[in-house]
Amino acid sequence: MEGREPRVDWQGPNAKLRVSAIKAAVITFILAMAICGKAAAENPRDVSGHPRALLAGSRYVWSTYLPGQAIEYGVPETDDRSLRIDCAAAGLEISGPSPVDLGEGAKITLTFTIGGEKFSRNGTISEGDGSVFDAPVSTGDPIIAALLRGGEIEVGLGGYAWRVPGEGAERVLRPLIAACPRLRGAK
Repeated sequence: MEGREPRVDWQGPNAKLRVSAIKAAVITFILAMAICGKAAAENPRDVSGHPRALLAGSRYVWSTYLPGQAIEYGVPETDDRSLRIDCAAAGLEISGPSPVDLGEGAKITLTFTIGGEKFSRNGTISEGDGSVFDAPVSTGDPIIAALLRGGEIEVGLGGYAWRVPGEGAERVLRPLIAACPRLRGAK
């Protein structure tokens, strides 16, 4: 048998089932690529149209990452996330995966778009399991206000952009603000 390819029985009792499964997989793949192609054509640097983001996006939710210390929009109990908000030494800090590798300590400008209005925030890049951006925000920041209202925000960095829905954010963001020692008494 060495050097011979395995044979598939296309005539047997399971042939129709096998062909149906292959057709379904091909159709699913074609549809996913069409959706990604449309998103890429509309905005070629929009990483939310990436196939991984489409597949993972359905499992992304707002959740508590570290009680009283951090919340995230991603897959709970993993490091797969689009956005994280921490209680830091100076207040709140927003972070997420950087789509561009600029090196440890690089100074950056993030753009957050909320309802068509753009807001810039300065931050830095840190390295760990990959490039991550960090930027301080206050509780009165329009980014935090939008998330508390359940509004979508778009995060932009290095010519790339991705959307983060606000639905469900208030449920975990308000307790984080209440628990953060640097923010006690902040609204």
